[in-house]
Amino acid sequence: MSTQLFQGQEHATIYQKHRFPPSQELLDIIFSYLEEKKGKPYDLVVDVGCGSGQSTQVLVPHFARVLGTDISEAQVQQARQAHSSSKVSFCLVLQLQLPPKPQACPEAHHPLLRPLPFPSYCSPWAAREAQAHRLLEEATNPFCDTSGGPASRIILQGSEVPFTVAGLMGFLQSFSMFQTFKKAQPEAAAALLHQTQARFLETMKASSPETPLALSLEYVCVLACKAPEENVSK
Repeated sequence: MSTQLFQGQEHATIYQKHRFPPSQELLDIIFSYLEEKKGKPYDLVVDVGCGSGQSTQVLVPHFARVLGTDISEAQVQQARQAHSSSKVSFCLVLQLQLPPKPQACPEAHHPLLRPLPFPSYCSPWAAREAQAHRLLEEATNPFCDTSGGPASRIILQGSEVPFTVAGLMGFLQSFSMFQTFKKAQPEAAAALLHQTQARFLETMKASSPETPLALSLEYVCVLACKAPEENVSK
């Protein structure tokens, strides 16, 4: 049985508050690929695994309709509360798959509905760069085997995201691994968070949790398109 993560309301609230949308550099790559494979106008986009809607929202200016789906009811509720555009809708999907030609998606025959960006958080002290990239390649290989031909896998260093030390602690709490730890050992999780914040402040020679810092993210973006129907074997 698979483990259901991101389910609690408290976790969803933290996720909505401390997660951020993808970088502009990543969006430029995605929309350049979309323009090459399909071209405008763009009707419908489906954001699978939308969470609390940060990535869904940035798609609104580019599409006539935006649908965000997630398996977490708490995340979907947060997304609906945070994003009120008439072009956006969110729904709970209990399986991470769509039918071959969903009736709700009349544009499903087009080459691309949504590429697959993967935000990647690699700790420099945990693995060498070459090893980290090898692991990321292994993780994304299944997405590169498509009926539409070879996929493009792009590793992108995004622009820095402004944070504070307190904001970074909130960001760390948004990860499912921390929430799992917190559920099992709440006192130990609180102590870890306190120690981590204290270590950051000590290293930065600062005393206020509102001390600014910047977070640099590496993204792994896998771009692929569905082959035209006449080229897909029956």
